[in-house]
Amino acid sequence: MLTLCLCLVFLGYMLEDARSVILHKIQVPSMVLNGTLPYVILDCQYGLNQTEKDGLVLKWALNGRTIYQWIPPTQPQGLGALRGKINLDYDVSPNPFQRHRALYLYSPTTEMTGDYTCKVSTLQNEVTLSKKMVVYEPPKLVKFTHQRNILQQVNLTCMVDHAYPEPSLRIFHGFRNQRVELRGLEERIAQYPNGAWQKMIIAVLSDQTLHMENVFDCEISLPHTDFIIKKSTLYSPGHLAMMSNSGSPSSHHPGLKVLHSPPWKALPAVIMIVVCHTRAIHWWIQSLFWNHNNLPFPSR
Repeated sequence: MLTLCLCLVFLGYMLEDARSVILHKIQVPSMVLNGTLPYVILDCQYGLNQTEKDGLVLKWALNGRTIYQWIPPTQPQGLGALRGKINLDYDVSPNPFQRHRALYLYSPTTEMTGDYTCKVSTLQNEVTLSKKMVVYEPPKLVKFTHQRNILQQVNLTCMVDHAYPEPSLRIFHGFRNQRVELRGLEERIAQYPNGAWQKMIIAVLSDQTLHMENVFDCEISLPHTDFIIKKSTLYSPGHLAMMSNSGSPSSHHPGLKVLHSPPWKALPAVIMIVVCHTRAIHWWIQSLFWNHNNLPFPSR
């Protein structure tokens, strides 16, 4: 029994000594404002046993494509899309098997956004860890407007221009606990050659469904960042505002229902007014002509 225990302990030490490379963590900034930093450093912290050091290969990839490779004791290489944007001389540790594990990127810009993966390989095993970095660009233009159309509707338009990554736009109606998000909005999207986005959402609401006074908010956010701004606009439907100003019954008694005649029912009265005014102008011109020539004015 004692012999068996000693064997198990010895086997445990052997297995521990032969364990694979361990990747402790990677440090990647989650968000960076475009054009504001001279560099960023992404670190890949791992542990090795003595038997694995000779076969060590470290790689960094962006969105699945290798951009950096280091095989000790040689110098690291920059590869792919970020070639020339990596400091290959940067040392993060005096340990010869840890020295170039970190990725030093010059002047981070929006094209550096993505999932960064560190892969450490040895002759016995390989391990990977990934983390996202977003280099974001706030919108250069934000507009939130409303316009009433002839159908007694209001068009709400929220637009952002030249933002990165693709912005999220939402329109809300109301105050505090009565605030609700509008659904089923029309969306228009365009992307610039440099990757920036222009985005617009449009809501169309009937005046009959709104209050006398309405506040609308447009919230703009950039995914995977803490960037968020809000624009607001106030709107009072035309017929409701008119009732409030004239002191109509419905403005004092919400329970009363005011019936509005369709616009076309007033058409005959409008035509009659126009005809009467036209005839009056005609007789006025005739009177000027007859008086100027001292002629008797004909009767109607």
